[in-house]
Amino acid sequence: MVGMVIGWHQTRSAEPSRSEVQAQIAEAASAPSEHAQRGFDLWTLVDGASRQADELKASESDACQTGFLRDPHLSEVDINRLSALHAQVVIEQHAARLRMAPDALGRLTGAMLADDYATLIQVGQTTSDPLVYGLALRACPSQRVPGCTALTPQRWAELDESNASAWWMVAASSQNQADAFRALTSASTATHALPLRNQWLKRAAQTDEATREAMFPVLMKTIHLDSLELSPSTAGFTRACGSTPSTDPERSAACLGFALDAVRLEPSAIGKLIATRLAERWGAKAEQLPHTVAELKTKVEAIGNWRSSMVTGAEGRQFCEGIRQMVEFDADSADDGDLAAFERLQARRKTASAR
Repeated sequence: MVGMVIGWHQTRSAEPSRSEVQAQIAEAASAPSEHAQRGFDLWTLVDGASRQADELKASESDACQTGFLRDPHLSEVDINRLSALHAQVVIEQHAARLRMAPDALGRLTGAMLADDYATLIQVGQTTSDPLVYGLALRACPSQRVPGCTALTPQRWAELDESNASAWWMVAASSQNQADAFRALTSASTATHALPLRNQWLKRAAQTDEATREAMFPVLMKTIHLDSLELSPSTAGFTRACGSTPSTDPERSAACLGFALDAVRLEPSAIGKLIATRLAERWGAKAEQLPHTVAELKTKVEAIGNWRSSMVTGAEGRQFCEGIRQMVEFDADSADDGDLAAFERLQARRKTASAR
């Protein structure tokens, strides 16, 4: 029989009663920040005997999702409270370490994990790094935090005029179609699109104490933030060109060029798929497109199916191994997108199967 107790790196000789567990859950839930600073741990008790610290550490891969092994004697309410508490503590521990990092990206990641918008804005305003600025700009909720208006797409573009991602955001935020069109004209000379997706996760995973198995709560938080921007070019394109081709041949040709720029530079599979659909709608010829819509749709589905297969129906070590692989994949895709990362993954699997 497996039970749980919250402890402070101490050993126990007897399994706690349900009332003791309830009391410690309530105590930890009352001040999670304080407990995070004191080195909070979720201790797993097996057959009434607590595990030593090294044994617990070795068993962490069994409990990466919730921080503990399920006890059928605890209610779903207790399980859910422990799970939420574990996620909060893990995120706070990562945030605390990263906020002390020597690099701006690390400090920014810590601020993001802690929902510390004042620090996020301060780091954004003082950096000259386009990646750090872009992440701060995208993560700052201007509708809820007035100070976020100090960060602007135009400033991001000034930091790196060859970055299409910045010009796409300038176009999307433009007050009128003419300004959006001019922004996409600037994007047409860009040499790259700076990817923002998975950059938080990649930096969080680089902390000395971070294990891939312990990254589940951070993975969930960063996935949510990254999901807000699946195709960076789409909003700017629609703002400049509308949803259907113009009757003006010159304007329509320019918008086709903008769509082809997005096909070339969008880093994600879904971004390339949406851009390719737009390019086809504006009259792109087959030879102008590296991939067909059908090919990209197959790639998007393959990536989604692979991700699902990592965790669907998995438990214990199998689940945690899936999380480890997902974290490694997302970190690998941070710099050049999930399509390139998936192609590398397929190549590695093909090589391994040929041995």
